Amino acid sequence: MSQIITVFDETPPALVTNLSEVVTAPCSSIPAAPELEFSDSCGGEVTVVFEEHVDPNSEIEGSYDIIRTWTVTDICGNQTVVSQTVHVTVGDTFSADNPDLCNNDSAY
Repeated sequence: MSQIITVFDETPPALVTNLSEVVTAPCSSIPAAPELEFSDSCGGEVTVVFEEHVDPNSEIEGSYDIIRTWTVTDICGNQTVVSQTVHVTVGDTFSADNPDLCNNDSAY
């Protein structure tokens, strides 16, 4: 007598490291994308694809958003998608009465 047992992996990889889903930073010090670690319940390697882009719908005077996405796939094709939004503040803005002035010129 024999028995056949078939096991299906339907569990996607899991994020192991902590990730702040939303970060706010000035444009002069945007943090680098973190190196994330993932695990898979069935073991084996996972494939990580990282993408980063500026959200064109987020551009408001003085700020914009960078969207970072990690798509992680295990050897059975199960996927996990993790994302982070970086709210970037440009800083103080102003309207110059005389746009011909340079930064080092006197306004008087």
